[in-house]
Amino acid sequence: MKKSIKWLIIIVTLVVLIFLIINALNIKKESGNVQTDKVSTALNNISVEYKVKKDNIGDYIEVSGNVTAETRRIISEVSGEVMDVYVENGEKIKKDQKMAKFEDIDYRINYLNKLNTYELAVNDGEKIKEIKKLQLDQAKKDLDNTILKSPVEGIISSVNISVGDVISRNFVSFTVVDNNSLKIEASIDEIDLPKIKVGMKAYVEFEQLHVKIPAKVSLINPVAVNAGGIVVIPIELKFEDNPLKYGIISGLTCNVKLITMELDNSIVIPVNSLIKGKDGNEYVFKKTSEGREKVPVITGQKTEKFVEIKNGLSEGDTVLIMPSKEEINRLKEKYATPNIRIGTGKRPKK
Repeated sequence: MKKSIKWLIIIVTLVVLIFLIINALNIKKESGNVQTDKVSTALNNISVEYKVKKDNIGDYIEVSGNVTAETRRIISEVSGEVMDVYVENGEKIKKDQKMAKFEDIDYRINYLNKLNTYELAVNDGEKIKEIKKLQLDQAKKDLDNTILKSPVEGIISSVNISVGDVISRNFVSFTVVDNNSLKIEASIDEIDLPKIKVGMKAYVEFEQLHVKIPAKVSLINPVAVNAGGIVVIPIELKFEDNPLKYGIISGLTCNVKLITMELDNSIVIPVNSLIKGKDGNEYVFKKTSEGREKVPVITGQKTEKFVEIKNGLSEGDTVLIMPSKEEINRLKEKYATPNIRIGTGKRPKK
């Protein structure tokens, strides 16, 4: 009898322990579900406020470029001995500045003879007089050309004559880098070709001189080229301001920002505040006194981060930037688990 009572007590004790264990597990599960629901609700209500304002926004394509210029060949238009050379290699030169002088005695004699012949042709026929006048003009031109002058402003890149040299007509005596022909050469990726137009505004930055100069696209090469396995299109830009006053010279490298968009004093909002509706239209959540309101908007140009709003919002409105579904799911996976406590700042107990 005593043995039966002992076994009965053991069985009752086991039943009670099993009941308590099951009950504890159910409570823990319910607690985890409640916490998960709370986290899901909190995550779905997360938003960031953005005050709508007017601003200047823009976008550009940045490429590397270098300054180039035309090299002018300065030829002698007369033959003879070089009497003097007035300039040196690397020297800056102005238009019409003297560069060299050639022996001119024969040209002076020839000019005076032609002048005398023309003055004595008073009674000659009109055609004869016209011929003698042309001969006189040519003689004067040859005499003037015994002093060689620069036809352009620039920098002398080579001096090919010395005093005492005897040269022939059309000899290349000097070469000059034409400062008035300074331009920027660059190349764009073929994927950017549809965005680039002749006349497009650009800024050319010279970091070595701490200078930024406005420019415009003046040429888009009609033929693409292969540069190291990459297809590019060469382009040229013209300075909109005199580059010489900034110390720009041929051969300098630069950064070119091709302006693809430039908006002044426009209403703009972050791109990630836009919502694409099932109807294909775009919306934003606008903050109201009662919470939030889904508002349709008409957008304009956009950059990677901002978009122009043409209609639907006013300056001073507040839009709510909602996290994406992917971000919400990621946060749920990270935080909405029973063994992690949100907002307590404490580690879960092991």
